Amino acid sequence: MGKDFASAYSFYRAAGYERAAMDRDETIVSSLSSGLMQIPPQTNLRVPVKLIVQNPDLWSPDSPVLYSLETRLIENNRILETENTTIGIREIKINPEGFFINGENY
Repeated sequence: MGKDFASAYSFYRAAGYERAAMDRDETIVSSLSSGLMQIPPQTNLRVPVKLIVQNPDLWSPDSPVLYSLETRLIENNRILETENTTIGIREIKINPEGFFINGENY
């Protein structure tokens, strides 16, 4: 999952980002931080981000477990932007045998 950073400024910014996934109890289950990146003026920058959650509770219609994903853009230890997204982790397959969520046929 990538993250878009937009710059409305007329100058380059040197910033980094932090991303964390939290479970329903707001316990951090995965996180990462970047090094500094150059954000050109008045542009959108797409940054590929990959978080790995070990042994996640999987989302299904019977158990709709959700995680919070928080992304922060940081410059000189100051938070410039924060974005929160709600996600469900699951595996979906469609094949001639049917529609499967986390290995169960629906």
